[in-house]
Amino acid sequence: MYKSKFVILLLIHQTIAFCQDQNLDNYKIDEEDTIMLYTPKHFLTKDTINSRILNEVRNIATLRMVYIIQNKLHLNELEYDILEKKIDRMALAFYLEGKPIIIERINGFYGRPDGYIKKEPCNGINVTTINFTYNCQDTFRKYEEKFIEIFNNRTMKLLAARKNY
Repeated sequence: MYKSKFVILLLIHQTIAFCQDQNLDNYKIDEEDTIMLYTPKHFLTKDTINSRILNEVRNIATLRMVYIIQNKLHLNELEYDILEKKIDRMALAFYLEGKPIIIERINGFYGRPDGYIKKEPCNGINVTTINFTYNCQDTFRKYEEKFIEIFNNRTMKLLAARKNY
C-alpha cells in the first residue's frame, strides 16, 4: 500500500517539476533534464519481481530518488538487490549507447559552479559528467554516495576495458 502511494507521489512530483513554468510553450528542457529523464534503449525495465516501484524506475532521476529513500519504502533484501542491479544496468545502458556518464556530488549551498553537466573525452569516447547537488541530510547522504559509487564504478570499469581493448 505504501509502495503504490509512493509511485503516485513520484509521478506527481515528476509532473510538477516538469510543469513549474505554467506557459509550456516557453518551457525549455535543458540538457540535464534530458539526460536525467531519458531511458536508454538497452535498459531492461521489467524485473522478475512483482514490485510496482521497481518496475517504474526507468531513468536516472527516479532511480536516484528511489535509492535515496529506500529506507522509507521498506524494501526487502531482494528488492534492494534488484535496485542496485538497476543502477549498474543504467550505467551500462548509457555506455552501450555511446553516452557514458559519470556522476559527481557538489555542495548544494553554493550551486553548480561549472554548470550542470560537462563533456570530456576519455579513451576515445565523450564522457558526460553530471553534477548532483547533494542533500544536506545525513540520513540520505549515505544512500546518495552509494548510488554514485555503484553507477560510477560500472562506468569506470567499462571505460578501463575500452582502454585495454
